[in-house]
Amino acid sequence: MTTEAFIPADDYVVAGAGPYPIPHEYGESGALVAEVLTGITTLILTEGIDYSVTPEAEAASGNLYLTADAAVTHDGKTLRITRATIIEQGFASTGGARETGLEKQLDRLTRGIQDLERKAAYMQAAFQRTLRIPELLDSVSPLPALAYRANKLLAFDGQGNPTAAEATVAVIADGSWIIGTALTAYLVTVDPAVEVIETQGYAARGDGGHGTYRRVGADPGHAGRLQTAEGSWWELIDEEPLSRQVGAKWNLADDDTAAINAFHHMLRVTGKRGRHPAGHAFCSGTIYAGGVRVRGAGASPNSFWVGGGTWIHSNGQPIWSNAADVDSDTLFSLEETEDVGILWAGGTLNNDDPAHPDGTINLFDKPNYPFQIGFQLGRNLRFIPTKTELLAADPEKTPTISGDGVMSMRRCTAQSIGGWGWYLFAQFGNSRITDCYARRCGGPASVYYEALEPGLGNTRGGTINFASACVDVRVDDLHTVGGPDNEQSPWFPAEYAGTGTFIRIGSAKSEVDAQDYPWDSTNNITLGTVHSEGHAIGLDVRSAKFFSCEDLNSNKGTVNLGWASNPSGDTRVLMRKTRIVGADINVCQSPHIDLGTVINATPFEPISINYWTGTHVEGIAQGLGMDDVFNSAINLAPQTDITTAPGYSPGMSDHNRLPFIRTRLLPTSVLNNLFPAFAATAGGSLINGWVSTGDVESSIVGVQPFEVGLEEGRALTNSITGCVPGQLYTFMVRIRWTGSLALGGTPYALRDGSDNAIIERDLGAGSQIDGDVWRCMNFLAPDDTVKVNFYGGTKDVPAIFSCPILVKGALDPLGPDNLGVWPARGQMISTFV
Repeated sequence: MTTEAFIPADDYVVAGAGPYPIPHEYGESGALVAEVLTGITTLILTEGIDYSVTPEAEAASGNLYLTADAAVTHDGKTLRITRATIIEQGFASTGGARETGLEKQLDRLTRGIQDLERKAAYMQAAFQRTLRIPELLDSVSPLPALAYRANKLLAFDGQGNPTAAEATVAVIADGSWIIGTALTAYLVTVDPAVEVIETQGYAARGDGGHGTYRRVGADPGHAGRLQTAEGSWWELIDEEPLSRQVGAKWNLADDDTAAINAFHHMLRVTGKRGRHPAGHAFCSGTIYAGGVRVRGAGASPNSFWVGGGTWIHSNGQPIWSNAADVDSDTLFSLEETEDVGILWAGGTLNNDDPAHPDGTINLFDKPNYPFQIGFQLGRNLRFIPTKTELLAADPEKTPTISGDGVMSMRRCTAQSIGGWGWYLFAQFGNSRITDCYARRCGGPASVYYEALEPGLGNTRGGTINFASACVDVRVDDLHTVGGPDNEQSPWFPAEYAGTGTFIRIGSAKSEVDAQDYPWDSTNNITLGTVHSEGHAIGLDVRSAKFFSCEDLNSNKGTVNLGWASNPSGDTRVLMRKTRIVGADINVCQSPHIDLGTVINATPFEPISINYWTGTHVEGIAQGLGMDDVFNSAINLAPQTDITTAPGYSPGMSDHNRLPFIRTRLLPTSVLNNLFPAFAATAGGSLINGWVSTGDVESSIVGVQPFEVGLEEGRALTNSITGCVPGQLYTFMVRIRWTGSLALGGTPYALRDGSDNAIIERDLGAGSQIDGDVWRCMNFLAPDDTVKVNFYGGTKDVPAIFSCPILVKGALDPLGPDNLGVWPARGQMISTFV
């Protein structure tokens, strides 16, 4: 046969079994290939299963028939029939040179065609691994010239033609694309089949704001999302997002306030834990972190140090707030902040509260406070309820305030803060501040207020302030440096050195009442190991239903326990170990204070434990306790002038401010009692140097042996000699009466040999029915002689005095049932006589 010109078969649209004509020659049915084209892929059909050919033998033309199943399966698709002739040579010479030469030539041609077929197969295999346009689609235009393709990525325009573009898209897997940046995503039209896209940056590729986004059905409502050109919304799905992913620059030039707050809002909405990068951010306003869990890259004790970590330089007032925003009073039960440092940026303070355009802030105990607050924890200070408001809502309920709980702050630093590094208001429930550092906090506020309120300035600023209503909070491993150091600070002149307070617990009730706020003590505040350098006050406990400190190191900082104008019953203090350098301890409240162990780290510079406090005892006495005092450079210094006590306010009653301490310092024995018994028998004559201004009434009912009854204002005195001048002594006496007795006047007093008063006290204000009390106090002996005066009651209600004690040292308080002193109620052992 001869071979005609090759006429390829048409591409057929499958519509039934056929026939589908084969217009060209073929050797046999096996030399044909039937393919179904889908527009993207090609499927080769199998003869005998999917189709048959008629005629099956060699023919000039024929027809292809699909099986019934294949016709249904591929209905509407494109059927292509091609020829795949087997390359072989079947001519054999029968003799003669010409035939032999022809055979050799045909063999050569056949081998050459076979070689081409093999090379074509290799090319086809390589072709299958290239990007290509489906054959059934229209042709595309060529790519731009070389210069226009440089540093570009391959993209396709709206007509599907290839082009080179900046914010380009690349398909990296089925359903996943990469785009340039989040800010240019609105220019990109994303295929509906794509479910995930990845960005290479936020504003520019490689700026650290890259992220992975998942297609969502609606706007997620937070900053971690983008919208593409066709209108689709995409939400950031990184497990621990980074603030750079929402536009924070961390370059100290751009204002990152809005970006960081948007980032924190995203964390609050999604419940994820987030991360701030290493670097320095400038923020003109407040950062709101209510309900947020976020960590930085660390914060060194000084922002100037190399590798300082994550630092926010801010003019916000406050810098960091655990509110959701300035207008939110929402309370949260989980907040975590780690490895972040904050410091003043050096500019004018900005408060988002429109009521404070001058940058001041209303603190719980100080309105219009003009100095910066660093970390403001607990409740939003803009929403402090007043007592009037709370009583209007519930007249039967005692006004109180609740706040955030389960807050933790770890490895954070507050630096160069003019007011308070940390200010806690209504911080509740299992909250912790751990392993944190403060440097140069509180100086400006302290100096400013000292000029306005002499003696109080150092209480107005510092490292940390538990303002009020804080419950179940622990602070551990907190270190502060309050003075200048080798590094340079633009705002820390020498006048700020040695000012401010390290830790303050509670507020002055008078200041809180002045603002109509509900004053409330802190409760269950615990300090672990805390260390202060360079503050004027190391610890200032004003009100605490229970407060404990395990290990306090205070270098040059006074320790104040109690605030004289506050109710003493709301201050319970348990100190375990106090190491102090160059400063005194002042105590002005009782009976619930235990000093524990005190160590003077510089024994050649004596310090004093000054105490204005005492106890009003009914039954077994209580008082100020102390476990141990190391070395002799610590002096107990009872103070009888209440006007010099921390927190004194004019007009205070001082009847219960008796200086008394219970300690093992200078232990003594009741055998050293300098006071003798009053009388040998009940109602008997005075003995042992006791002198009365009138007769002692023997007819007073209830007088026991060794007691004395006084009435009608009569006085009983005695002068004791032999006291060591300047030494600590303890004075105790029991006073009882039946009936209603006025508590005013001076029922007892101690004077020196020149009749100068050492102390004069009444029993309280008003009157009391049927009293039986003990009064116990310490004092420093004057020169040699101590005079004691007792004054009687009325004709109807006489005062009965018994058990006078004057001993050297700080004696444990004694009660009427203490058999070591009195073998029976109302008596004294004979060694007193």
